[in-house]
Amino acid sequence: DTARLKDAGAKKVLWLQARPHGLKKGLEKAFSEFFGCRGLVIEGTSVLKFFKPDLNIHLRSRGAYTIRSKETRR
Repeated sequence: DTARLKDAGAKKVLWLQARPHGLKKGLEKAFSEFFGCRGLVIEGTSVLKFFKPDLNIHLRSRGAYTIRSKETRR
């Protein structure tokens, strides 16, 4: 997916691989690489355990099913 973002025109891309216990620190370091950017696209959902984005979009493929949490069932 990192190559796809670059091929689509991203100015800068970063692929973060971290073990679960080091993910928060890795994300903080990765975010520092993009300081001053007007926007940031993050592929994956692990970041949501530590940071609350202004906008979060989930895409799903045809035939996939959705499980909603209590907070989104209204």
